[in-house]
Amino acid sequence: ETCVRRGRRVHDDARWYNVSCFSVARKAGEKSDKKLMYDSRVRLLYHKREARWYNVSCFSVARKAGEKSDKKLMYNSRLRLLYHMREARWYNVSCFSVAREAGEKSDKKLMYNSRLRLLYHSFLGKGMVCVKKLLGLIMGMVLAVYAMPLVTVGPNARPGIAAPDDSIYVSGIDDNTTTQASEPSSEADTTGAEVYSPPGGLLRYDAKTYVTALIDGESVTITLRDYLIGVIAAEMPAGFPIEALKAQAVAARTYTLYKIKLYDDGMEIPAEHMGAQVCDDPAHCKAFCNVEERGAELWDEQAGFFLDRITAAVDGTCGLIAVYDGQPIAAVFHAASGDYTEAAADVWGGTMPYLVSVTSEGGADSPQYTASVKVPKEDFKALVLRDYPDAVFHDDAGQWFKASTRSRAGGIIDVAVGGVRVSGVYLRTLLGLNSTNFKVKLEAEDLIFSTQGYGHGVGMSQYGARAMALEGKTFDEIIKHYFSGVELMLKS
Repeated sequence: ETCVRRGRRVHDDARWYNVSCFSVARKAGEKSDKKLMYDSRVRLLYHKREARWYNVSCFSVARKAGEKSDKKLMYNSRLRLLYHMREARWYNVSCFSVAREAGEKSDKKLMYNSRLRLLYHSFLGKGMVCVKKLLGLIMGMVLAVYAMPLVTVGPNARPGIAAPDDSIYVSGIDDNTTTQASEPSSEADTTGAEVYSPPGGLLRYDAKTYVTALIDGESVTITLRDYLIGVIAAEMPAGFPIEALKAQAVAARTYTLYKIKLYDDGMEIPAEHMGAQVCDDPAHCKAFCNVEERGAELWDEQAGFFLDRITAAVDGTCGLIAVYDGQPIAAVFHAASGDYTEAAADVWGGTMPYLVSVTSEGGADSPQYTASVKVPKEDFKALVLRDYPDAVFHDDAGQWFKASTRSRAGGIIDVAVGGVRVSGVYLRTLLGLNSTNFKVKLEAEDLIFSTQGYGHGVGMSQYGARAMALEGKTFDEIIKHYFSGVELMLKS
């Protein structure tokens, strides 16, 4: 019994111990698992947080670096843009300043030389007058002593006869004595010029001669000087060399006085002039631009600079005209010719000895030197039949033009169109061609007229004058080249 009780107790103790050990082990396991789970979760969260923070940090760093890089790039770009803009502006201003200073220096030198020459001739002239007066006084004394009975005084004395005045009459001028122009000094070709005002009132002729001009449909009376400034501004690019601008001024002044002389000699003023001597229609007289109103439109901020150049060209040739046999010539001009200018006889008929064909360079520099006009052949046929009803046009348009006659300069004098001879001037006017120097090509249902040169081609080529000026020729050399056999006369 004792053994049985002892055995039971040992058994119970063993079971309790096992249960206790198991419970302890289970609790320890649970605790260990919980700790392990907790540690795992903490470690997972830690790594997640580390990864997120790393990513966020990297992104932030990258973004800040990018913004900094972009800002730096933008700053550098702005600096570079400002630098280049400043450099370009400085370069333009410097170039303009250098050109202006060179022009001022050249013009001052020209003005100085001109004044010296004027003073020289003035003193020489005064000296000659004094010598003549002195000789006259001596001769008078001699005659008074030795030939007094030969002197007649009183009512029977014969007054002196004044020498005839061959100058052109212009309204508002009554002192038209003339003198031969002296050889001009050379001047820089590519720079601007200040307004040159010669001493002693040499600008009096242009400033005190008045013309009536039909401008924008209204007849106005202006000085010849203002009229010439407006004509040159409209007819020739102000950036041309100064000697070319001077040649243009002489040609425009001469042509104006030529027309006024025709009216004074009895020719009737055209009805479209509304009583004015000249008009602003370039097809009839000369184009005109009111530089005070349109200067900024033509030349922007350099309006003053270019206006000074034009004014210098007019004032630097004040009163100078081209004459043939002592009379002003029809000093016509055009934009650009080919290798030769046209003779007036080939374009308008008649003979003018100073308007003959001469060599000409520089025409190809004109932007309108070559051009083309497309005309539907049926439209061309209708236009010609309107003026020449006897013309016969066959189905083959390639046979419409035959037997053309060309001038030395290449312009068509006349050509058979539909069996009827018409002038090149007629076709140029009819189709609005740049010149009479053209060729015709048939393309499908159209006629293609390809032209060379710009203008009627007679007289002075403006681009030819430019080329001569760039070669160092003076304005009087340009005038005498394009108008054969002329001389320059100074109206005073």
